[in-house]
Amino acid sequence: MDKPFYSIPSGVRELFPPLPAISRKIEQEIIEFFSLYGYEEISTPVFMYELHMRNELFEPFESTFFKLTDRNTGETLVLRPDVSLQILQMVLNKREKLLPLRFSYAEDVYRDMPPQAGLMREFRQIGVELLGLKELEGDAEIIGVVLKVFKKIGINNLVLRLGNTEIINTAVKTKDEKLKRQLISAFSKKNFSLAKSMMKEKEMETADLIDVLSSVTEKDQIKKINVKGELKAEINKLVDLLDIIQVDTSLIKVFLDLLYCENTNYHRGIAFEIYAKNTGQPLCIGGRYGKITEFLGEYIPATGFTLNLDRVVQSLNIHKIDKKTVFVIDRTSDKKQGRMICEILREKGIPSVRDIIKRNVTDSLVYAREMGYRWCLIVEKDIEIYNVNKEVFVQVDFERWLSEYIDNRNAMG
Repeated sequence: MDKPFYSIPSGVRELFPPLPAISRKIEQEIIEFFSLYGYEEISTPVFMYELHMRNELFEPFESTFFKLTDRNTGETLVLRPDVSLQILQMVLNKREKLLPLRFSYAEDVYRDMPPQAGLMREFRQIGVELLGLKELEGDAEIIGVVLKVFKKIGINNLVLRLGNTEIINTAVKTKDEKLKRQLISAFSKKNFSLAKSMMKEKEMETADLIDVLSSVTEKDQIKKINVKGELKAEINKLVDLLDIIQVDTSLIKVFLDLLYCENTNYHRGIAFEIYAKNTGQPLCIGGRYGKITEFLGEYIPATGFTLNLDRVVQSLNIHKIDKKTVFVIDRTSDKKQGRMICEILREKGIPSVRDIIKRNVTDSLVYAREMGYRWCLIVEKDIEIYNVNKEVFVQVDFERWLSEYIDNRNAMG
């Protein structure tokens, strides 16, 4: 079958009005909120030379690179696969580092995901990064900020999945790297029986703990875990973290996952995901990732989170915005008065659109309602003013209406 005249690749963003305006408004609100906590906006390049990307940093995403060739140099370029790692590389490249550093960002990200997975290959990330703070207070700050930003934009009934990847790293200590990879794979797929049987086969002392660790999902259940030493310390970090955050459990359900091990090449330490109830994909992913810099000989503690803007907008379930646009229907022959009125409105900061198509007034009013315009001005001998939302004509002259609109533009409807 021939392809349609216009087609787009799978997994890319194509947004019709009003979604771009809604997304931009939410993005701006989120970035401004981050600034209240001292997170300053940073911008990273859309593409980088593959040769200059530190393999130890970008290895988790290497299989998803979008590559192209620089026609000036012949070198291979890679579209931005991850913002956090770009920021980390930018900081590592600085000779002088005044830590801690707090950054926020809003950038498009590109990953070549298989189309059958149903995942986006182009998406917008909004997030923050906290570099140079290893204390648990840093993790608490990050999680506190993201929970507050969700409350700010109106997303409630959240589920916080919280874990510590060092619990598994401590529980499955082995010099057999192949075995460790197999165990991590089993844990990531939640195949605990397979992981336990492999551990028993290798006579690992912690094998019998797997059933207990996998059954704990709430803070109060941790006391039934009878462990000591390093493993106990890593488990207790979750208890201490929750004590600092003081999550409002009436609004947010906390789900502890003591065997959390997704993205182990990336996350090392406290890690989390946040879901809106009844959604399959996380709105937010975050956690510690600074240990990855140890491969480069310079350890910088790092934690942060990223929001998927498209999923956030979808969760808000906003399908239209309140447009303050005025629709000017000029019924005069030369249309001069309509043009003049539009210029007056625009000078006052009021968006205006002229109805240029020849049609009857009723059809123009229907069009205005479908487009979501707020007001119609019908220009003939006089100017009639129509409230689109209420579907009524307003008995007031243009000058008075304009004055009231300006004085009450946020309240008039």
